Amino acid sequence: MVGAQGLAGQAPEPIIPDGRFTESAWERAEVVGNDAIELSIVRGPDWLGFGLRTNPLFVATLCVEQGDEVHVLHASAAVGRARYRHDDGMWRLLESFEWALRGTNDDPVEPDARSAYLAREGWVAHTVQTGRPGHTEFLLDTRRFDEPVRVSVSLMMAAEPHPVDGWPVEAGQGCAAHDTVAGPPLGEIVFATDRWIRVER
Repeated sequence: MVGAQGLAGQAPEPIIPDGRFTESAWERAEVVGNDAIELSIVRGPDWLGFGLRTNPLFVATLCVEQGDEVHVLHASAAVGRARYRHDDGMWRLLESFEWALRGTNDDPVEPDARSAYLAREGWVAHTVQTGRPGHTEFLLDTRRFDEPVRVSVSLMMAAEPHPVDGWPVEAGQGCAAHDTVAGPPLGEIVFATDRWIRVER
C-alpha cells in the first residue's frame, strides 16, 4: 500500500537510477503528490523506486522513516545521507552527509560505482546534473529498509532555490527545512513523520 492510495505498482524491469525514466519500468507506478510535486512509486522483488518529474532541480531530498531513525537521502551534484534517531521527543543527528558519486552528463558516474554504492549503503540516486533535467530517481534496497516505511520529499528548484518545496507538508518544516535539504543538517530537529506517506506491501 501507498498510504491509502492503493498498491504500489510492480515494475516489469529494474529501475536504473540515471535520471532518464525508462517508461516501461515506471508505467505501473502509483503516482501521488500535489500540484507542485509528482511522486511515482514502484516496486521490484527487493527494492522500492521513487521517481520525481519536476522543473529542473538544484537539490532533491527523500526522507525515509525506518523504525526509530530517519534517513535524509540527498541528490544534488553528489549524493549523500544524513541519519537521525528519535530520542525523547526529538530527532537527533547520528550521521552527517558524506558525499559520493559526483557526476555530470559530460562526466557520468560509472554504473559499477552506482551498483557498489547501492550494495554498501542500501540506497542510491543519480545526481541532478545527469539525465534529463527534472527527472530524479531514488532506489531503496528493501533488504536494508524493511517495509513499511514513511517518506517525505523536498525539492530546491534550480531557477529559484528558495523556498524549499515539500510534500507532504508538515508543521515546523522538518524534511523541508533548508538545513535538512541543503545542509549542514541540524543537530536536533522535529520530523512530523505521522504526516508522511506510508509505503508498505
